[in-house]
Amino acid sequence: MGMQRAAYAPIMFFNDYLTAAADIIDAKFRGNRWQGQNSADIGEVCETFVNEFLSQFLSNQFSVFRGGNIVSVAGKKSAQMDIVLCAKNCPVLFTNKGLYPIEAVLGAFAVTSNLTRTKLDSSVGCLASIPDENPRFYYIAPWRGTLEPDAEVMRAWRRRVPYRCIFGIDGVLDDDSVIGLNQTVAENKCALEKMPDVIVVNRRGMILKNRSDLLVDGKPVEGYFHFTDVSGKATILDAVGAYC
Repeated sequence: MGMQRAAYAPIMFFNDYLTAAADIIDAKFRGNRWQGQNSADIGEVCETFVNEFLSQFLSNQFSVFRGGNIVSVAGKKSAQMDIVLCAKNCPVLFTNKGLYPIEAVLGAFAVTSNLTRTKLDSSVGCLASIPDENPRFYYIAPWRGTLEPDAEVMRAWRRRVPYRCIFGIDGVLDDDSVIGLNQTVAENKCALEKMPDVIVVNRRGMILKNRSDLLVDGKPVEGYFHFTDVSGKATILDAVGAYC
């Protein structure tokens, strides 16, 4: 526990910076709103600000695209994603609002101005639509006797890739949201790998998908998801520290 706390301590140096970044997203959004604004325009504004934030922090590792559909070699296509993260070395056939092969996609975001329960359900469905059947991966490892990855590699890939995130500029997350998510998984155990890894309402709260090393106050988390309130003086980083 002490070592984990010590490992977390350096992160706190960035607390004020990332808190300010969250405030900037909120201020930009509210500064670009007006009465009677078209809902589609509101969505565009949200995507733009989140895209700018991700590009600032991740552009050295990922290509960040706005919108588009994720496709499989079998011809299946996902619902429209708001933001897609691809590997830097992937071939770019399209840019924003394009088609992205699942083998090149590392992250997918559903972004909304107001994360209501209805919008949460639709965003979960959007991210779950990403096709992952029969991806084409090849190893440069002829000593294995095949270029195909083994079954364990594919299971790990489906658990971790693409990273799925729902981000709301405003909205409400609470324990009732967690109950609904847990019920969705309980009704279909196979759905867990397609569920969001993290759901965030800016400066208010977040829900994390459970994992074996996730601890709150030193204890394992029960259920498939866990909610953390980060409103008030708390920040997302404070919530991350709660798991150490």
